[in-house]
Amino acid sequence: MAGEAGARARVGGHEVSYDEETGIFHLVNSESMNASDAQGLDEFFMKHMQKPPFLLLGDSRRFRRLTSDGRTQISKSQVLRTGGYVAMCGAPPATRVLMAMISKALELTSTSSFKLKSVADEAEGRAWLMEMRQAHLARVRA
Repeated sequence: MAGEAGARARVGGHEVSYDEETGIFHLVNSESMNASDAQGLDEFFMKHMQKPPFLLLGDSRRFRRLTSDGRTQISKSQVLRTGGYVAMCGAPPATRVLMAMISKALELTSTSSFKLKSVADEAEGRAWLMEMRQAHLARVRA
């Protein structure tokens, strides 16, 4: 998160920041996420997101557990309704499977476009998010 200009917060055990220049949120997950964490992160995202699409680069190396109340809270997320892109690096295999399930559920139930991608590292994630941002802006301008 070094060198990023913008807002920063600790939500539960998670560290989150917003880079105003790129429009990318950066999230370093703790080992687990519950409803309070999910709600706090959603509030941070909605407060600081300047305009769609939502762009999130997540570091999931330590993440191991999403509680059932956390899953329920995520399903109520305001930011998910705006559409966006999430690149997750360092996700263990079980987290990648969970991401694929969430991505499919969003695809089936959401009216907005939302994509999740597992990436090798932060550089690949930032590059993909910037590519998605440019494609989004091109569609909006057309």
